[in-house]
Amino acid sequence: MKLKHYFSIHTLMLLITGIALNSTADDAVMDGETQYTERGCVYCHGPAGKEPVLNEYPKLAGQNMEYLLQQMLDIKSTARKNGYTGMMQPAILNISDEEFALIAAYLAEL
Repeated sequence: MKLKHYFSIHTLMLLITGIALNSTADDAVMDGETQYTERGCVYCHGPAGKEPVLNEYPKLAGQNMEYLLQQMLDIKSTARKNGYTGMMQPAILNISDEEFALIAAYLAEL
């Protein structure tokens, strides 16, 4: 129980960091890898989407681009509300659809 509590606090801290980075990221369109890093995705899903910080978080690398993009859009719009989407939703509010597409393309190519 204490370990689970630690991970919840740890994850919350990572999300707060991600939100801070998200709000200070340059508005200029960057490539997908830079977007993934600068927008804070790396803090929960790991380097290149391959090593999530919790086993419950999905590995994103190599997933279908359209699937990834639709999941990000659904989480942002709150159409998807399962799992940990409630924690992810505030962290992605400032990411545009175009930036999501860049991130999805990057992850799909891994």
